[in-house]
Amino acid sequence: MKLKNKSLIFRMTLCALCVALFVGLNFISIDLKFIKISVKALPIIFIAVLYGPIEGALVGGLGELICQLFSPYGLTVTTPLWILPFIVQGLIVGFLMRQKNPKDHIVLWIVTVVVSCLAVTIINTFSIWLDAKIFEYPSQLTFISIILRFVGSIISSFVYGLIVPLVLFEPLIKLGKIEVEEKRE
Repeated sequence: MKLKNKSLIFRMTLCALCVALFVGLNFISIDLKFIKISVKALPIIFIAVLYGPIEGALVGGLGELICQLFSPYGLTVTTPLWILPFIVQGLIVGFLMRQKNPKDHIVLWIVTVVVSCLAVTIINTFSIWLDAKIFEYPSQLTFISIILRFVGSIISSFVYGLIVPLVLFEPLIKLGKIEVEEKRE
Protein backbone atom coordinates (compact mmCIF):
# COMPACT_ATOMS: atom_id res chain seq x y z
CA MET A 1 0.00 0.00 0.00
CA LYS A 2 3.01 2.30 -0.27
CA LEU A 3 3.36 4.82 -3.02
CA LYS A 4 6.26 3.89 -5.27
CA ASN A 5 7.42 7.46 -5.93
CA LYS A 6 7.60 9.37 -2.64
CA SER A 7 9.46 12.33 -4.08
CA LEU A 8 8.27 15.68 -2.75
CA ILE A 9 8.33 17.17 -6.25
CA PHE A 10 6.07 14.40 -7.56
CA ARG A 11 3.69 14.88 -4.64
CA MET A 12 3.52 18.66 -5.06
CA THR A 13 3.06 18.35 -8.83
CA LEU A 14 0.24 15.85 -8.46
CA CYS A 15 -1.48 18.08 -5.88
CA ALA A 16 -1.10 21.12 -8.17
CA LEU A 17 -2.54 19.14 -11.08
CA CYS A 18 -5.49 18.15 -8.92
CA VAL A 19 -6.09 21.79 -7.94
CA ALA A 20 -6.11 22.69 -11.63
CA LEU A 21 -8.42 19.74 -12.39
CA PHE A 22 -10.76 20.87 -9.58
CA VAL A 23 -10.96 24.35 -11.12
CA GLY A 24 -11.48 22.95 -14.62
CA LEU A 25 -14.21 20.57 -13.46
CA ASN A 26 -15.93 23.49 -11.72
CA PHE A 27 -16.22 25.30 -15.04
CA ILE A 28 -17.83 22.33 -16.78
CA SER A 29 -20.40 21.68 -14.06
CA ILE A 30 -24.13 21.96 -14.73
CA ASP A 31 -25.85 24.66 -12.69
CA LEU A 32 -29.63 24.18 -12.49
CA LYS A 33 -30.27 27.18 -10.22
CA PHE A 34 -31.05 25.17 -7.10
CA ILE A 35 -28.60 22.32 -7.62
CA LYS A 36 -25.18 22.16 -9.15
CA ILE A 37 -24.21 18.88 -10.79
CA SER A 38 -20.47 18.60 -10.66
CA VAL A 39 -17.66 16.11 -10.30
CA LYS A 40 -15.17 18.68 -9.08
CA ALA A 41 -14.67 16.81 -5.81
CA LEU A 42 -12.96 13.90 -7.61
CA PRO A 43 -9.47 15.46 -7.33
CA ILE A 44 -9.99 16.16 -3.61
CA ILE A 45 -11.05 12.58 -2.92
CA PHE A 46 -8.25 11.20 -5.09
CA ILE A 47 -5.51 13.18 -3.31
CA ALA A 48 -7.01 12.60 0.15
CA VAL A 49 -7.02 8.83 -0.41
CA LEU A 50 -3.54 8.90 -1.95
CA TYR A 51 -1.73 11.22 0.49
CA GLY A 52 -4.02 11.94 3.43
CA PRO A 53 -6.13 14.65 5.00
CA ILE A 54 -3.73 17.61 4.82
CA GLU A 55 -3.13 17.32 1.08
CA GLY A 56 -6.84 16.65 0.47
CA ALA A 57 -7.74 19.79 2.43
CA LEU A 58 -5.13 21.84 0.56
CA VAL A 59 -6.39 20.71 -2.84
CA GLY A 60 -9.99 21.49 -1.81
CA GLY A 61 -9.17 24.83 -0.23
CA LEU A 62 -6.87 26.13 -2.97
CA GLY A 63 -9.12 24.83 -5.73
CA GLU A 64 -12.22 26.52 -4.33
CA LEU A 65 -10.30 29.74 -3.60
CA ILE A 66 -9.31 29.92 -7.28
CA CYS A 67 -12.91 29.13 -8.29
CA GLN A 68 -14.12 31.97 -6.06
CA LEU A 69 -11.63 34.37 -7.65
CA PHE A 70 -13.01 33.54 -11.11
CA SER A 71 -16.66 33.53 -10.04
CA PRO A 72 -18.97 36.52 -10.55
CA TYR A 73 -18.94 37.06 -6.77
CA GLY A 74 -15.17 37.32 -6.36
CA LEU A 75 -13.80 37.71 -2.85
CA THR A 76 -16.33 38.73 -0.23
CA VAL A 77 -16.72 38.55 3.52
CA THR A 78 -18.26 35.09 3.14
CA THR A 79 -15.60 33.63 0.82
CA PRO A 80 -14.09 31.51 3.64
CA LEU A 81 -17.53 29.93 4.16
CA TRP A 82 -17.58 28.80 0.52
CA ILE A 83 -14.04 27.40 0.74
CA LEU A 84 -14.57 25.56 4.04
CA PRO A 85 -16.77 22.69 2.70
CA PHE A 86 -14.05 21.46 0.35
CA ILE A 87 -11.39 21.67 3.03
CA VAL A 88 -13.63 19.60 5.30
CA GLN A 89 -14.25 17.10 2.49
CA GLY A 90 -10.51 16.55 2.05
CA LEU A 91 -10.07 16.12 5.81
CA ILE A 92 -12.94 13.63 6.14
CA VAL A 93 -11.84 11.45 3.23
CA GLY A 94 -8.19 11.67 4.25
CA PHE A 95 -8.80 10.68 7.86
CA LEU A 96 -11.32 7.91 7.18
CA MET A 97 -9.37 6.32 4.33
CA ARG A 98 -5.91 6.76 5.83
CA GLN A 99 -3.78 3.64 5.44
CA LYS A 100 -6.68 1.65 4.00
CA ASN A 101 -6.75 -0.05 0.65
CA PRO A 102 -10.00 1.22 -0.93
CA LYS A 103 -10.51 -2.07 -2.77
CA ASP A 104 -10.49 -4.02 0.52
CA HIS A 105 -12.79 -1.51 2.25
CA ILE A 106 -15.38 -0.75 -0.44
CA VAL A 107 -18.23 -0.12 2.02
CA LEU A 108 -16.05 2.26 4.05
CA TRP A 109 -15.04 3.93 0.77
CA ILE A 110 -18.67 4.52 -0.26
CA VAL A 111 -19.72 5.66 3.22
CA THR A 112 -16.73 8.02 3.38
CA VAL A 113 -17.56 9.62 0.04
CA VAL A 114 -21.25 9.99 0.98
CA VAL A 115 -20.41 11.44 4.42
CA SER A 116 -17.93 13.89 2.90
CA CYS A 117 -20.47 14.98 0.27
CA LEU A 118 -23.15 15.41 2.94
CA ALA A 119 -20.71 17.51 4.99
CA VAL A 120 -20.20 19.73 1.92
CA THR A 121 -23.99 19.99 1.56
CA ILE A 122 -24.55 20.92 5.20
CA ILE A 123 -21.78 23.53 5.24
CA ASN A 124 -22.92 24.97 1.89
CA THR A 125 -26.49 25.18 3.19
CA PHE A 126 -25.28 27.05 6.26
CA SER A 127 -23.18 29.30 3.99
CA ILE A 128 -26.21 30.14 1.84
CA TRP A 129 -28.24 31.00 4.91
CA LEU A 130 -25.49 33.13 6.46
CA ASP A 131 -24.73 34.81 3.13
CA ALA A 132 -28.44 35.67 2.82
CA LYS A 133 -28.47 37.15 6.32
CA ILE A 134 -25.32 39.21 5.78
CA PHE A 135 -26.34 40.54 2.36
CA GLU A 136 -30.08 40.69 3.21
CA TYR A 137 -31.53 38.50 0.46
CA PRO A 138 -35.30 37.95 0.50
CA SER A 139 -35.85 35.33 3.22
CA GLN A 140 -38.62 33.33 1.48
CA LEU A 141 -36.59 32.95 -1.70
CA THR A 142 -33.58 31.91 0.37
CA PHE A 143 -35.60 29.33 2.30
CA ILE A 144 -36.98 27.71 -0.86
CA SER A 145 -33.53 27.75 -2.44
CA ILE A 146 -31.95 26.12 0.62
CA ILE A 147 -34.55 23.34 0.77
CA LEU A 148 -34.29 22.52 -2.94
CA ARG A 149 -30.48 22.58 -2.91
CA PHE A 150 -30.32 20.45 0.22
CA VAL A 151 -32.64 17.74 -1.14
CA GLY A 152 -30.85 17.69 -4.50
CA SER A 153 -27.46 17.53 -2.82
CA ILE A 154 -28.44 14.61 -0.61
CA ILE A 155 -29.54 12.63 -3.66
CA SER A 156 -26.37 13.52 -5.58
CA SER A 157 -24.23 12.57 -2.54
CA PHE A 158 -25.43 8.99 -2.70
CA VAL A 159 -24.99 8.83 -6.48
CA TYR A 160 -21.50 10.29 -6.07
CA GLY A 161 -20.68 7.69 -3.42
CA LEU A 162 -21.48 4.89 -5.84
CA ILE A 163 -19.75 6.39 -8.89
CA VAL A 164 -16.51 7.70 -7.36
CA PRO A 165 -14.97 4.30 -6.53
CA LEU A 166 -15.47 3.16 -10.11
CA VAL A 167 -13.79 6.26 -11.51
CA LEU A 168 -10.83 6.40 -9.10
CA PHE A 169 -9.87 2.72 -8.68
CA GLU A 170 -7.78 2.53 -11.87
CA PRO A 171 -5.66 5.68 -11.19
CA LEU A 172 -5.08 4.54 -7.60
CA ILE A 173 -3.94 1.11 -8.83
CA LYS A 174 -1.49 2.75 -11.24
CA LEU A 175 -0.05 4.91 -8.46
CA GLY A 176 0.36 1.92 -6.17
CA LYS A 177 -2.23 2.90 -3.55
CA ILE A 178 -4.34 -0.16 -4.32
CA GLU A 179 -2.52 -3.45 -4.45
CA VAL A 180 -3.76 -5.86 -7.07
CA GLU A 181 -3.39 -9.56 -6.54
CA GLU A 182 -1.64 -11.23 -9.44
CA LYS A 183 -3.28 -14.35 -10.80
CA ARG A 184 -1.14 -17.47 -10.79
CA GLU A 185 -1.58 -20.02 -13.51
